[in-house]
Amino acid sequence: MRKAIVYFKANSFFHKMDPTFKMIWIILISIFAFLKNVEPNYSSVINQLITYIIVVIIALTLCKIGFIRYIKSMSLFIPTAIFILIYKALFYPYTTTKPFTSFYELSFIKITYEGLYEGIGVALRILILTSLSMIFMLTTEPKRLVQSLMQVAKLPYRIGYTLFAALRFIPLAYEEHKNITNAHLVRGVGFSRIGLFSKLNLLKSSVIPLLISGIRKAQDVSIAMDSRGFGAYKKRTIIDEIKVRNQDRIFVIITLFLLIFYIFFLIYYKI
Repeated sequence: MRKAIVYFKANSFFHKMDPTFKMIWIILISIFAFLKNVEPNYSSVINQLITYIIVVIIALTLCKIGFIRYIKSMSLFIPTAIFILIYKALFYPYTTTKPFTSFYELSFIKITYEGLYEGIGVALRILILTSLSMIFMLTTEPKRLVQSLMQVAKLPYRIGYTLFAALRFIPLAYEEHKNITNAHLVRGVGFSRIGLFSKLNLLKSSVIPLLISGIRKAQDVSIAMDSRGFGAYKKRTIIDEIKVRNQDRIFVIITLFLLIFYIFFLIYYKI
């Protein structure tokens, strides 16, 4: 699953899109996902379903992610969404004073249409938000993201470099943990038996070496930054200049107008 959610190179619209404008677009679509009716009903489920279908189509076409890669990336979140759907359907808080429509009854089990609508709505929101996150991670190079935040979003370069260092350290920490785990397995540490407790013991024995390695790397980076006078000037020279394409601006503006139109539609018809 780790390889399924790592940035990959491709010649797609979203790969070329400016990361800052991509973040704005994701925020706008997230607002779409959270706009809902006062009470869960059929129309609210249809609205969420349409939004999710549009996000999936964009992921497969404008992002060129591919159906198999998308399913692998969502392999952890799809079961979670299904679980929440079932939970909401079975334990929806209906009362005698609150109107509800029964869908299925068997002994103490009572499933209502309102519970199903609520469960489907929450499950679709989870799928929408996780799909948007996967789109961003799969199509955004970390270095270009930080450069865009510093040049387009005017983020201070001290914060930008800290963010970039954190993004760089995550895969390094993963590889370091993998090496430590393999070394412990070779020496028979934390591998008394196969099972959950054995994995927990192995993880516990890897925490301290991983922490020490992280502290050493942080010290090396700190010394390198001090020796090069990092932070001595308010502005830095830009080598790779980020240019925002007109297509990116138009794409975000169209999404914003659609969101405004949809909000006015909900308010006008009091849905």
